Amino acid sequence: TGLDQVAEIAANVALATNQSTAGTTHKRPVFNVKKWRFKSPTGGMNDVDRATVGAFYSNASSVFEWGLGESTRMANMLRVPRYAGVDSDPEYVSLTRAQVSPQFRFFFADIGPTRVFGLPLN
Repeated sequence: TGLDQVAEIAANVALATNQSTAGTTHKRPVFNVKKWRFKSPTGGMNDVDRATVGAFYSNASSVFEWGLGESTRMANMLRVPRYAGVDSDPEYVSLTRAQVSPQFRFFFADIGPTRVFGLPLN
């Protein structure tokens, strides 16, 4: 299926990035939910969720997300070394790509007509 193809491409990109960044060390910031300025009023996370995601992403060597949003910005702020994300809204993929680190990889999943938050119409 199309989703399987997207997942395979994303995995291959993550593996290639992993090989090219092996052995590098970068000091990464610690997530502080009280200082986080990009809280989405329309997203699905509350402060407990943000703290949990922030703790995971602070130590993650790679992240794969289905659906871009606030957690994508968290991954960027926390300098996740390898990131791949998939979304069903091509405009949002482009917008997000322009706002985060160039090593982040994004994929558009064409699931047909969508409504708000890239949810399918049917």
